[in-house]
Amino acid sequence: MFSSCYSVDAVEPPSPFAPEDFDGAGTVFTNGNTVLAGYQKEDRSPSINGIGGHRKGAETYLQTALRETVEELFGLDDVPVTLIQTLGQTLKTSRVHKSGSYVLVIYTFADLETLLKVVERAVRRSPLYRVFPKTLSSLIIDRDPNVNPRPEIIHLCILPVVKGCFVDSQLLEDMEIIKPELAATRMMISV
Repeated sequence: MFSSCYSVDAVEPPSPFAPEDFDGAGTVFTNGNTVLAGYQKEDRSPSINGIGGHRKGAETYLQTALRETVEELFGLDDVPVTLIQTLGQTLKTSRVHKSGSYVLVIYTFADLETLLKVVERAVRRSPLYRVFPKTLSSLIIDRDPNVNPRPEIIHLCILPVVKGCFVDSQLLEDMEIIKPELAATRMMISV
């Protein structure tokens, strides 16, 4: 599998590979030690994932990554093309990583707060928030996972940048104390 990382200096980075040479793209927001991730329950196998998805039509990797980010962070189905163009011109991409047919665009948490301002000006509302989030904290904490239709990413979280990690069984038990119906689910799964 081909994997490489490119540093870029332009606001809208040039594609270091053929435009048709990718099937999907996404973003990661990081400070180098932690990343923003999302919990997808409706997927074939519920999991915590990054933010991104499949290319639509003739999109560039940057357009795909930004569209998927807005869709998944804010539960929006029809992201205005002008919003994607504005984000592409406003956010400063520092690195682009390509692995196989997937392109990852890397941004900082400061870039995420810029994205929040730009998206709020363009769309004003999100079905996932009573008040549009202005900070990383409000993006995570104020998200309503119980809206209908259910968003692709239900919860957001901050994860450490580590390799080979697992969830401690005591933490899972602590979660069952917070939400007792999880205990029944775990027992059903383990039977």
